[in-house]
Amino acid sequence: MNIRVIPAAILVAAISISCSSPAQPASLSVNPETLSFDPAGETHTVLVTTSASEWSAVTDLTWLTLTRKDGGILEVKASPNNPVPGMEEVSKARSGAITIHASSASKIVSVSQEAVVAKKDTVRILAIGNSFSTDAVEQYLYGLLKAAGVESVIGNMYHGSCTLKMHADYAKNNSSQYEYHKIVNGVMTNTANSTLLKALKDEKWDIITVQEGGGFHGYYNLSFKGTAHSMEPDLTNLIAYIKANCLNKDVKIGYHSPWAAQKTCTDAKFQYYGNDQDEMYRMICTAATDVMTAHPEIEILFNSMDAIQNGRTSYLGDTFNRDGWHLSLTIGRYAVGCLWCEIITGKSVVGNTYHGEGQSEITGSDIKVCQQAAHQAALFPKTISDLSYIGK
Repeated sequence: MNIRVIPAAILVAAISISCSSPAQPASLSVNPETLSFDPAGETHTVLVTTSASEWSAVTDLTWLTLTRKDGGILEVKASPNNPVPGMEEVSKARSGAITIHASSASKIVSVSQEAVVAKKDTVRILAIGNSFSTDAVEQYLYGLLKAAGVESVIGNMYHGSCTLKMHADYAKNNSSQYEYHKIVNGVMTNTANSTLLKALKDEKWDIITVQEGGGFHGYYNLSFKGTAHSMEPDLTNLIAYIKANCLNKDVKIGYHSPWAAQKTCTDAKFQYYGNDQDEMYRMICTAATDVMTAHPEIEILFNSMDAIQNGRTSYLGDTFNRDGWHLSLTIGRYAVGCLWCEIITGKSVVGNTYHGEGQSEITGSDIKVCQQAAHQAALFPKTISDLSYIGK
């Protein structure tokens, strides 16, 4: 029988190895374990305590910036929960986690940032026009904007049949030729014998619109069948006056392009277009293109002519005027008000819940026609969209 003798040294080593404790994980603690950030953005710190020689922190949240500092400090910076343009609830609450690793140990720090809920500033719109701007902005626009979540102040510098030349001359001479109609909180006031300068200084207007009058909104610089007219230099001079005197140096200038007359219109100004509605519409579109091309400082086109022409393709037909020239006090004004609302807010007017309550209320399928006429005009300016598919 063979007996193997194990040397004592080897035996001691084996015993030593088999009896040793397994390696202990690194200790790790974090304080605090929860971070809550202000919506405006701010910086917090986390104290990391560990027995490991190294530690690290990671997160997949793009709105956080992590910076490791001396003394076991983790700096956590949250960016502002920025507003979303055009939204009343300007941001959403957000949350997530930071993971801190030290050797094989890990800890989670929970993070959150509250939503910002803030109301959009009041939008202030001033129309420099005549009876056509009255049709566009005075009856339905305030209610439509409010239903879209936008508070507004609306001004209209009214002088009947006022042309660009008249506006430019009144501005130059500071003439008290206007009725200043102003809508605040849905209530309109009228200040007679007003100057354009007074209106420009009355509010920090966000949008100021200009338009041609006297029936010449289809003539930028044109001669047609014996009628000749140019908007220049009066348009250039009027815009320069507005920019020099308005309180808001970031004001947006808009051009209002009104509608073609009803086919049966007997107004003498319809003769400027050969008493032809289709020709008048075409000329208005061309003039609007010429204006926008010649004046890049005009940032917004309020193409009311398209909203009305679109509506005429529906079962309502050629019924959007009250006297052949001005808009009806119901569907005509409502359709154009819808267009202005969509252009100002950048939101589709389709489904807007304001239908003229308290004034001349629009009902039934007429609502759909007017809202779609405006929506299609906003999407496809200087183009007629067929609405014959809408039933009564």
